[in-house]
Order: sequence, then C-alpha cells, then structure tokens
Amino acid sequence: MQRLMASQGFVHTHTNGDHEIWEKKGALRPCVLPTSKDPVAEFIVKNNMRVMGLSRKEVEGIMRNLK
Repeated sequence: MQRLMASQGFVHTHTNGDHEIWEKKGALRPCVLPTSKDPVAEFIVKNNMRVMGLSRKEVEGIMRNLK
C-alpha cells in the first residue's frame, strides 16, 4: 500500500501511534494506514482508494507495474 500511495504522489509525513499519515498537496484529506494490522482491512484500503481517486481496476494496473 505504501508503494501505491507513493506512486500517486502521496508522501509519508508522520506517524501517529501505529498509523502512518500520507499527504499530497491538493488532496482533500490524508491517507491513513495502520501499521499494526497485516493484512490491512479491506475498508481501509477502499477508503484510501477513494481519497486517491482510484478505482479497483486502476489500482490493479498500478500494482502490476510496481512489481
């Protein structure tokens, strides 16, 4: 998930407890990623996809290219 956010221009700005906060200039809100859960819950992934403005198909394509 971190590579996906970085590829979309989000930058890890700080960690608050066990949550990484990723921000991007112009984004309405930051992406929040809990580091204590592996794998990350589906609702968290979907929320972050919504913040990044990406569909499931777009994420799948990006992840294929990041490998």
